[in-house]
Amino acid sequence: MGVIANIGKIYNRLWKYKYRLYLINNDNTQRDNHYYNMKSKKEKKEVIKHSSAIQVSNEVNLLQRKAWNVLLANAFDDLEKEEVFYINMSDLCKTLKFDSKNDKYIKQLLKELISIQIEWNVLGKDKQNGWGAASLLSEVQIINGVISYEYSRTVRKKLYNPNVYAKINLSLQNKFRSKYSLALYELFVDYYNNEIGIGQTPWITVEDFRKLMGLNNNEYKTFKYLNDRIIKSPIKEINKKTNINVTVEYKKLGRRINGIKFYISGEDKDIIEIIKIGEKTKIKKKEKDITELINNNKDLFETLTDEFGISKNKAIEILQTKDENFIKENLDVIRNKIKVGKVADVAGMTIDAIAKDYRSKKPQNEIEKEKKIAQEEQHKKEKKKMEMLKKQFDHHNKLKIEKIIQGLSKAEKDDEIKEFEKEEIEPSNQFIQKSYRKTGIENPFIKSFFDSYIAEKYLPEEDRKFRVWAKKKKHNIEKNKDGEYNFKK
Repeated sequence: MGVIANIGKIYNRLWKYKYRLYLINNDNTQRDNHYYNMKSKKEKKEVIKHSSAIQVSNEVNLLQRKAWNVLLANAFDDLEKEEVFYINMSDLCKTLKFDSKNDKYIKQLLKELISIQIEWNVLGKDKQNGWGAASLLSEVQIINGVISYEYSRTVRKKLYNPNVYAKINLSLQNKFRSKYSLALYELFVDYYNNEIGIGQTPWITVEDFRKLMGLNNNEYKTFKYLNDRIIKSPIKEINKKTNINVTVEYKKLGRRINGIKFYISGEDKDIIEIIKIGEKTKIKKKEKDITELINNNKDLFETLTDEFGISKNKAIEILQTKDENFIKENLDVIRNKIKVGKVADVAGMTIDAIAKDYRSKKPQNEIEKEKKIAQEEQHKKEKKKMEMLKKQFDHHNKLKIEKIIQGLSKAEKDDEIKEFEKEEIEPSNQFIQKSYRKTGIENPFIKSFFDSYIAEKYLPEEDRKFRVWAKKKKHNIEKNKDGEYNFKK
């Protein structure tokens, strides 16, 4: 066994030596450096994508979209400073769960990524950068099993400096069997609100939806087939294979569907994480950012390190996480303690002061004011979440009622209408009776009464009562004296 291992090591060294000779002969030391950096990179398990990169016209097949996600994940950390990126062909194939021996197909796949032009920001979510069009890749090469590839300068800038990111799970994308499922899944991730655990897309016109799905004018021209194949079937796959649950709502103009909206909710541990720049950013700070931080706070940085003996790394951490006035006021507290000889370890007590806030306590009225503001913010957040939950329930309830009514035969429906008339219309006021006599249940006002009657008669509590439905979704809510719903504390 040891002999075989040694032979493997020798072969590996010879291969690297041969590869280095090739690069030296071709005067390409840059590729050499990237090769060794590439070998040391950890395997990426997710791709961070700009909202407008998610909202692209889907003129790509499933494998092309998956491959582009893998290449983007591999390049992301270096998008700002590099122009050429490298990945082993075997690593690409492994991530895609694709046969790496099929070189011709991989070459064709990469070639197609150069030729495909996509339209960006179709739904206009990224207000700052607006609409755009680009090729997925600008250049690609394969040498000795190593793929080198490039993006255009504009694409690199757009991909690395977005306002909103969405993280897409790379292993999860391999579960999809339809390019429409992956495209819709990325869209749902983009509009999912991780903070409140639910989300919804804006109303999407049928024209924009067709563009997002990459459909040409001759494909699925009838909405019935579009709905079955490109909406319902992918949603079914997404709901089955991922940790999110999606429902759809339609808007009509006359008898035609002209708008589509999707509602997204998370189940258990959400696999989605939205990161907003300027708020709760989780993207690692680059060295350039740290240099700028020190330069912008040079005096305070030197005070922390020189006067108070704090290490440079700890000083950087303090500047990154604490307000300037907060730091200065706590430093004044430590200075006063030093004057009266109450400090044995200056650096240690300074760090403790900044962590625990040694300043004089705030006046009670200021504390109460801040508490009130925090409560108002929490109330707004809960109100917004409750509104979205109520919309999702109304949509769910409406679908259930329509399904029951559609399942009734003509004779059964006529019997239900007669029963409804006897139990609900006859005992009601003159206005309702007059409306019913004039238009029957086609009147939207009367139709809502009829739907409630059908729901009460046929639906279980979890489909007709908001609180029971919400409890099933793991939301504990109650109704107050004013008839408003609140989350139980």
